[in-house]
Amino acid sequence: MPRKQNLNKIFLRWDENDMNQAVSSVMEGHLSILAASQHYNVPFSTLHGKVKVRKEIAAGLNPVVKKIGHPSILSLEMEQALVERLLCLEERGLGQTALQVRRAAFQLAEALGIIHNWNSEDKVAGVDRFRAFLKRNSGLSLRKPEGLSRARAEGLCKEEIDHYFSILKQVLNDYQLFDKPHCIYNMDESGLPLNNRPLKIVSQKGKREIISLTNVERGQNVTVVACCNAAGAYIPPMVIFKGVRNSIMYKDDLPPGSVVEMSDSGYRNEDLFISWRNHFTKFKPDDKILIIFDNHGSDTSVRALDFCKKTT
Repeated sequence: MPRKQNLNKIFLRWDENDMNQAVSSVMEGHLSILAASQHYNVPFSTLHGKVKVRKEIAAGLNPVVKKIGHPSILSLEMEQALVERLLCLEERGLGQTALQVRRAAFQLAEALGIIHNWNSEDKVAGVDRFRAFLKRNSGLSLRKPEGLSRARAEGLCKEEIDHYFSILKQVLNDYQLFDKPHCIYNMDESGLPLNNRPLKIVSQKGKREIISLTNVERGQNVTVVACCNAAGAYIPPMVIFKGVRNSIMYKDDLPPGSVVEMSDSGYRNEDLFISWRNHFTKFKPDDKILIIFDNHGSDTSVRALDFCKKTT
């Protein structure tokens, strides 16, 4: 349900110039605070607070200036760390959506034990908090996404390809991986439908419902997470089935070392990405490595990135 806002509640009815003149008149001793608030038509309490701050500054103190609106749940240091994380992801071609930023803020608050009133069911910060976050960090902007087909077409243009390889070259140079193909990995996933698409059959002309038996009635997917390095060595895959209970029969005929996981949707999520990283660690070389993957939301979450920093 959309939030109900009180449209009759309007902040800052007074003019900023009138407030400045009222403060100056009080500081110069021409009017009292009450008289200045009535003369310039500004709130008495607000004027009183601004005069107090002005006097403390004149006395060489460092007053605490109260801001209008609700205070930020994350501290300035935490927000700065979040901004740096977002810019780093964007530079790597993994720009985050508004929902992903709100989810990252929620995860940070939960991980640090900060008390908040955000949506615990959806595990995201509020929309208003996100808008205020953008206002406080003017270096960030929210860009309108484009259609997938057009984005894919433009992704093949020379400028985008040059930009990608420029990023890749910089990373390889920073970590000195040009002569270490065994340390450069590419990871991707593929959904494999369980049902077989039936061939055309002979049927009565004009009949509306034509049914052919398949393995399952609906198209359920099995997700295979595959990974290999530039030297041609493969990591045993992770296979994700839809469901709750795992079974040893799911491992039949899989390559040695493969792992089987379960999820409600049959697709990879944040927990399964971390599980895959633990699986990957068993086979990776004992050196700095580079893993190239797409911008799947589970791969760029706060937990996933922190986990990669500690283990890679």
